Amino acid sequence: MNMRKTIYRAIAVATLAILPATAQAVPIVGTIDLIGAVRITPTGIDWLTNGTIPGGPTGTASVVTSTGYFAPLDFLDQAVELDLDSVPVGVSGLNISGFETFEDMPGVNFILDTILSCGQVSANPAVECFLGVNSAFRFSQDASGTTVIMNFAGFVTDSNNPDPLAMSSFDAKFSATFLNQTPAQILTAFAAQGYVDAPYGAQKATIEIPVTEVPEPATMLTFGAGTALLAAHRRRRAKKAAK
Repeated sequence: MNMRKTIYRAIAVATLAILPATAQAVPIVGTIDLIGAVRITPTGIDWLTNGTIPGGPTGTASVVTSTGYFAPLDFLDQAVELDLDSVPVGVSGLNISGFETFEDMPGVNFILDTILSCGQVSANPAVECFLGVNSAFRFSQDASGTTVIMNFAGFVTDSNNPDPLAMSSFDAKFSATFLNQTPAQILTAFAAQGYVDAPYGAQKATIEIPVTEVPEPATMLTFGAGTALLAAHRRRRAKKAAK
């Protein structure tokens, strides 16, 4: 009897020893504030390089502050932003990789899913959607001037994350303020030259996407073996009790 207990105990210890450790996810959660400059045309968004130089297909922005997962990004670290030419507004599933990357965190990749239309984000389309509800821009006017806002949404991954499946969603707001100008004046200038250049500030916030962990095959095999062993032990005890 003692020998049997010893065998069961040894099997239980071995079972626990070979159970694989659950990979600890490192959530990509944090915020980033950026500053840069942009040129808006009727067909695209051209992020400017170093604040002044148009051309592409990319531009740059500078990190102002960062928190959480992105805390390694120091003040004035560079972000590379992908120009958006003829990208539809209000359409989800764009899956544009490299929408934004960072020189000092090379594995981080912001993947653009949606450029939100004014109609999707405006609390008052009749007031804020000067270019129509299907425009990427909404306008917020106050006593100091007018702020033009663009909203984006998507996902962020990091190839250097210990968890290869780690992914978070992100929301971003790019805003450019035109001092002492009304929306009508901004649109008049835009129509006259065919584009408008403006410095902007951007805020990105990421939210972890919950992932349901699936047991690895080795874990399932060990669990199955342990269950079968327990069932066999109970059958033996039932037979003895029946005698």
